[in-house]
Amino acid sequence: MFTNKKIIILISSFLIILITSFTYVKFNGLRGYVSGNLIKISRFISPTFFKYWIDNNKSVCVIGEYDNCLEFVTPLEAHKFIRKKEQIIESLRAKTGEIEFVKNLRFEKYNLKNKKILFKKFQSKNLSISKHPGAKGNTYIEYFNNNIILAMANGFFSFVNFNDLEDEKFKSYMISSNFKKIVKYDNFYLSSGYGIKDIYIHDNKIYVSYSNEKKIDCFNTAIMVAEFNFSYLDFKKFYEPELCVKKKNLYGEFSMFHSGGRIFGYDKEHLIFTSGEYRYRTLAQMNDNDLGKILLISIKDNNAKIISLGHRNPQGLYYDKENNILFSTEHGPRGGDEVNIMTNPLKKIRNYGWPISSYGEKYEGSGIGKKDYAKSHKEFGFEEPLVFFTPSIGISEIIKIDNKFIGNNDDIHLLFGSMGRKSEDRKGSQSLHYLILSDDLRIKFKKIIKINERVRDIFYVKDKNVILLYLETTGSLAVISII
Repeated sequence: MFTNKKIIILISSFLIILITSFTYVKFNGLRGYVSGNLIKISRFISPTFFKYWIDNNKSVCVIGEYDNCLEFVTPLEAHKFIRKKEQIIESLRAKTGEIEFVKNLRFEKYNLKNKKILFKKFQSKNLSISKHPGAKGNTYIEYFNNNIILAMANGFFSFVNFNDLEDEKFKSYMISSNFKKIVKYDNFYLSSGYGIKDIYIHDNKIYVSYSNEKKIDCFNTAIMVAEFNFSYLDFKKFYEPELCVKKKNLYGEFSMFHSGGRIFGYDKEHLIFTSGEYRYRTLAQMNDNDLGKILLISIKDNNAKIISLGHRNPQGLYYDKENNILFSTEHGPRGGDEVNIMTNPLKKIRNYGWPISSYGEKYEGSGIGKKDYAKSHKEFGFEEPLVFFTPSIGISEIIKIDNKFIGNNDDIHLLFGSMGRKSEDRKGSQSLHYLILSDDLRIKFKKIIKINERVRDIFYVKDKNVILLYLETTGSLAVISII
């Protein structure tokens, strides 16, 4: 039984520790080292605040994961940050209405092969929940019935009439949904690696991949689906892998950024889906799980079949039905970003080598064992990439462009984006990459178009013969057309 005197002593002791720690933080920089005991005690008193502490280095993390912090601040700054974000969440949850886009006055003209193209963009100040440092907001795009569909990574959907792109400014109109009844954990709606990973419209249904907390602190990438309409989306769960990766697991590493999540149609009855390994690297080489794989998913019964394995974090996906070729892009470790190619994708299961082979380099202290990655894929029976990039360019979505966009021939025209940091040795970062492949799938032409923004998503609107981009550095919707 606690007496009043003991309670006073306990509270006084805690306050002394708290004041001492905050004073230490104040005079010793942003990393804010404090004792582990203080953290454990404080979590019981203020769990909302102190769940943002990192156990392994006793620092305050506001952007990133516990084992993967991208920004450190003082406890007081963290508290203000969290309260501000909680207020943003509440306002967004109640938000309905419109998002305004304004045309950027600078138009860019580029030479692409034998054509000149016009690049213009429309910026919004409202797409403000960032999922990565250097990004103002993350959004994915689709096209449906003369409308551009926008899905913000924090679960908000809207649409723009394509004809409005001729105006100086226009509005994107919000679509209500039950999304937040399915995804209920708070980190999804904050600046973090959690979020929507892609959208795809197929047979009047919208499929949305997202960071799924299957169990407490155990995640995978799942898909929800709804009949598409412009007023309300009634989502239901469509596909969920059996295995999830715990934040604290036997392998010893975890990252929400390694989630994959791209969706593309294979035929009327199947979707193709990419899944990351959440930095639990060895899962990518195991046939008993869906992580680190490219999957074929039945629309009828939601069953998944492995098309390929040995993937780290596939960020781009396109199935060329005409030529029966699957193209994908993948983030490598400290370099080694890949464009992969798979002819006749259902003929056999292919292996792309991760984490045994990679043209990237190991992170310090990463993984089980100290050996470097093998550079060759072929020597170990793995598929070699069509092209790879070292240093990393932060490769993103890939699409095929119809020949009529650039000229009539029988070659395959590919376009993919990049999101990496700008630097002298990363010339392909924050750019569009254009490849032309010959009949025997050799690269016969390539060009880099410097955008100077993170290119998150790309969509080719065939009936308009234009390319849509989402540029997340400024939160802009961009249009590329032939002059």
